[in-house]
Amino acid sequence: MNRFAKVVATAGAVSAFVCAPAAANELLLVDGGLGKGGRAFSLDFNSDGRGTAIEARIDVGAQEKGARVDVSKCVSKLPSTHTGSCVFNGKEVVILVYSATNALLPAGMIDLGTVSVAGAGADLAKDMRVSSLIVAAPDATELRSSVVGDSANK
Repeated sequence: MNRFAKVVATAGAVSAFVCAPAAANELLLVDGGLGKGGRAFSLDFNSDGRGTAIEARIDVGAQEKGARVDVSKCVSKLPSTHTGSCVFNGKEVVILVYSATNALLPAGMIDLGTVSVAGAGADLAKDMRVSSLIVAAPDATELRSSVVGDSANK
């Protein structure tokens, strides 16, 4: 192999090694805005098809008396292979998505639904932030993941 071919082959191998982790990144996308009487945040998950479960914790910043956090439209559109739970515990929204059969999440965009905050403390929800995101592989190892969007990991 001539010198030019070796340089190109080496550069290609290094590029593949450096870019592989970035391409394998699981992303939680958060987009928020003002709605009628409060704030709403849409949650989408971009999967590379290697994960089987998600746990996310979202501090909605609305602990004030009178704030109402609505999670009824959260995890309502999951793939049929997965089950989800979305609960507001008085401080944060906890989202769990899993498969009883350990099925992989499909590659691509998955709609995790919306979380809405209304009432007297709704204005505080502008400080909503994702405080934790864990994506697990079928063998329970944690996959590399990150959050993109409004108030992500402030």
